[in-house]
Amino acid sequence: MGIMSETGALLPKGARGIEIADLVIGTGKDKIVILSKTAGDHYTVQAGHNSGIVDLHRTWRDANGGEHHQTLFAMRRDDLFTLLNAFASWPQDLLRLLRPLRVGWLHHHRIGIVHGLDPTTDDEVAAVTRQRRRRLIVDEQQWNANITIPEYLDAVRNFPDGAFSLFAGERRIGIGFKNTDAGGNLHLLWLKQRDLIRLAKTWEHQLIDAVRRHAIAPERYPEYPALRR
Repeated sequence: MGIMSETGALLPKGARGIEIADLVIGTGKDKIVILSKTAGDHYTVQAGHNSGIVDLHRTWRDANGGEHHQTLFAMRRDDLFTLLNAFASWPQDLLRLLRPLRVGWLHHHRIGIVHGLDPTTDDEVAAVTRQRRRRLIVDEQQWNANITIPEYLDAVRNFPDGAFSLFAGERRIGIGFKNTDAGGNLHLLWLKQRDLIRLAKTWEHQLIDAVRRHAIAPERYPEYPALRR
């Protein structure tokens, strides 16, 4: 599910933002804004289509109502391709974690399945939200109503193609995937949550290292008009 392009957001229902409890994420032609309704400040990711500078900055107001901005990260847009190259192996890293999933194995290990717990596709997001102006509002009642816990594990074959959750008792242990190929053949795979957490930690270190190597040093911010806040 994409959320932004050069022409704006790509959320379901033509929305340009999504609200989940206190968290609001809004998109625009050149930016993503993330805010907490109770905190009063917000964070903006500026894509830099015009300025040539990609940056993340915090905006807040002081007790007198004065607006302040703090740049937290900035890099030249021309360096973006090189930065993204550092993560070229990520899709393959993730695919290597995929395991075959069999209904008999679920039965044997007493593992339950839940569909709709984490909406991922546009259709699933649309099913758990209502629209107010150009923003999607996550509706808790719709979300709960969209969750399916089948009585029989064989019901996984009737799930729509996409993701579902695996549970051992009350503990989530992984994410399952159902896919139907062009020939009508059903394929079931899953990712162990423990493997995902381990991979995420590796990715975090790679991300921090790559970002540090491509970041503009704060003392150089005055050289760039877009960073003179």
